[in-house]
Amino acid sequence: MIKNLSINQFLPSLSPHDAIGNETLEIQCILQDMGFRSDIYCEHIHKDLAGKAIVSNLDYFKASPNEIMFYHYAVYSKAILNLASASASVWLRYHNVTPERFFDPVTEPHSFQACEIGRKQLPLATLTSEFIFAASEFNKSEIDAIGHSNSTVVPLLRNYEALFSKNSDHDIVAKLDLHKERNICLFVGRLVPNKRQQDLIQMIRLYKQFVSDKIRLILVGSSYSKSYEFKLKEYAQDLGLKVCESKAQAGEDFDILFTGSVRDEELLALYKSAKVFVSASEHEGFCIPLVEAMGMGLPIVAHSSSAIPETIGKAGLLVNKFNPQEFLSAVKSVLTNEQVQSQLSRLGKVRHQELSFPAAKKLFVDTIEKLVSQR
Repeated sequence: MIKNLSINQFLPSLSPHDAIGNETLEIQCILQDMGFRSDIYCEHIHKDLAGKAIVSNLDYFKASPNEIMFYHYAVYSKAILNLASASASVWLRYHNVTPERFFDPVTEPHSFQACEIGRKQLPLATLTSEFIFAASEFNKSEIDAIGHSNSTVVPLLRNYEALFSKNSDHDIVAKLDLHKERNICLFVGRLVPNKRQQDLIQMIRLYKQFVSDKIRLILVGSSYSKSYEFKLKEYAQDLGLKVCESKAQAGEDFDILFTGSVRDEELLALYKSAKVFVSASEHEGFCIPLVEAMGMGLPIVAHSSSAIPETIGKAGLLVNKFNPQEFLSAVKSVLTNEQVQSQLSRLGKVRHQELSFPAAKKLFVDTIEKLVSQR
């Protein structure tokens, strides 16, 4: 290792229960264990993580020969311009940028512009970067298309084992035990347009109408905007579905349950209570919840888009959500066929091991050591 080498990290926002934020904290621990100095810089930090990072947009960042900035790229930030002007040594972590087409430029101008500029700024970000860590082959393909040849794939780092070692929340378990007679479909992810929770809501309505009414949907995740959350709930109610609006109502009768953000113990209880993980998302750069679900042995039915086929491999049923009959048939197959359940559960656990924290960490450490030895 190079003596006194610092490998610091930057991300626009550091928040709990966020895949990129969690990875940033894991990477800091790994780098420090490897003997590097490592700080985290961010423009915004959640109060629950106060003291974990240095608030900065890198306006006054001055790189030294023994300093590398590991930049997490998932949305627009002018910090990349500041790094470029400082001639810093940059290693880019590309998580992918959600295409702006998922956001309304009139009612959601901030999100639309952040994504639009973020995608347009990607060539500059790659030009500034010595090396790029892509979270998936899907992400790497975008880097390759720009012409940057110095990149590799390292799966997103998430300590799944720490999650699985916790005890399930007793209150959530007790409430969901009241619904054993009806199959629970689960989706975990922020309430945001590209994840298309409305299509899952529609799927539940169609399933109740044409297959069986013994089905429920739980949507786990915080909302990126109150107006979007309201639209989802209103849509469900317009379809005649009974909506419960918080995890506190998990014991009540519902068709759709919105839990909001949950603690790990609550998340574990939800995974254990579900019969199938369903996803209609149209854009994912990796998708941590899919790996969590596979580790829990939970069968998956997912729309075949972006990095989803690559992430789950053979461990799920990939469908075209634009063909409702195909989606419904796949869900029915999982819920009614024990052989399908068993096979998907087994394949999921195998795939999970390939993406597990120890496996991803080893790949990350080996890549860091190789890069540092070349300096």
